[in-house]
Amino acid sequence: MGALYYAIPGNVFDENVQNVHEVVNGEEWDVVKLTTILHEDIVLHITNTIAAPRVDKGFDRSWWLLTNKDGASRGNPGRSSYGFYLRNAEGNIIYAQAEEMGITTNIDAEVMAILEALRYCRSRGMDNIIIQIDSEKVYKILEEGWKSPWGITIWIEEIKDFRNNMNVSYSNNLREGNKLVDALANQALDHGPVHCNDF
Repeated sequence: MGALYYAIPGNVFDENVQNVHEVVNGEEWDVVKLTTILHEDIVLHITNTIAAPRVDKGFDRSWWLLTNKDGASRGNPGRSSYGFYLRNAEGNIIYAQAEEMGITTNIDAEVMAILEALRYCRSRGMDNIIIQIDSEKVYKILEEGWKSPWGITIWIEEIKDFRNNMNVSYSNNLREGNKLVDALANQALDHGPVHCNDF
């Protein structure tokens, strides 16, 4: 769940919780829900130190495509790849892609996954996209204007251009929710490019 993943020990989340908004009630953390999936001390830490994200309850996402993406880097820097897949409003996967990038860093691969997903969607006339991001740093670069590493500035600018011309929304999700796309990115490193549009 984005920022929470960095604030608590690993492997403690209920994997049924795929989005940070599922544990937010209005503008406050849903303490009851958090308590069902986390230890009491961790819930206390979260509620005292991390502001709950704002949730727009009126936002109709029924006609949007959902993109899960991930980047993999063996060495950081090291051999890297990106991967993403698209789900329709019913939750069905309609396309998946993963490719090796050469020697680069994990954040480069994460950003490239977003960029390639947007490039693909734009080329197919898919303009309503929700991108789930499990990297707090990438989320803050795109949503809160954090300064990006100089090596990916041109990619960040291209992503911003896409957002200015498409309906693009970002949301935080659990790292565990990216298991499939993580496997895709590693598949690209181990066996070559992946392009699937028939499921």
